[in-house]
Amino acid sequence: MKKQELIPIGVLSKITNVHIQSLRYYEKIGILKPAYIDMESRYRYYSFSQIKIVEAIQYCVELDIPLKDFNIFISDSEQTIDYATLIAYGRKAAYTKIEAIKNKMKHFDIIEHDMLHSQKCKENTIVTSFLPQKTYYLLPYCGTQTEPAFRNIVIQLLKEIHTSGYKAGYDISLLAKFKNNSTEQYVGSDILDYTGEPNDKKNILSIPAGNQYCLKRGQSDILDAPDIFKQYLKNVNSFIAIETDFFSEKYAYYEPDYEIRCIIQ
Repeated sequence: MKKQELIPIGVLSKITNVHIQSLRYYEKIGILKPAYIDMESRYRYYSFSQIKIVEAIQYCVELDIPLKDFNIFISDSEQTIDYATLIAYGRKAAYTKIEAIKNKMKHFDIIEHDMLHSQKCKENTIVTSFLPQKTYYLLPYCGTQTEPAFRNIVIQLLKEIHTSGYKAGYDISLLAKFKNNSTEQYVGSDILDYTGEPNDKKNILSIPAGNQYCLKRGQSDILDAPDIFKQYLKNVNSFIAIETDFFSEKYAYYEPDYEIRCIIQ
């Protein structure tokens, strides 16, 4: 094939809407070999038929099919693209991606609910708010969120959640169970799509949907909960407190405020 019949890499980039650096990367990993390389300029040229190969590669890119698997779909010796196999892979990858997007949208709904809830919370004023059900994975921890040990226990917590086969949400909180004169304190992360029975494991705690007493505050100390909520705890033998970051529309990630909650069961 004569050079003038080939497509320069710049033109191929424009007509396929794929960046030149990406085309060079595809060459590097062996899935898009130029039809001709000018030995002086090192410029790459491609045949018109290779446009279809670039399109097939883009199907893989858009559906997160690993490019190391691309050779499953193409035969250089037969100069064919196995569209039947590519479509089967693509459908499976697309369904997986759709489910991931649906789960992410659920996650966004939870975050948006917390942002709306934060608009009700005020410092020095306890408010009552109806909050949705949440399931936490717990590790024992005695301390505040501002101590150096908190970072270490959170890393351990997230690792343990992952190895246990759960998916962590975004809510990392302190939790405390107060009963008579005893207190059990934990650090916890919400876990998404938990399918077990509520509280069927020692390190799983499910907080049902319902009204909670909430207060925004500037410092971390969950053990203040009995004093903060004492007006609601008369004749109450047990309750759960949660201390979480105050999640407003503009989240101060470096020095967050906190929100402490009281759940009477």
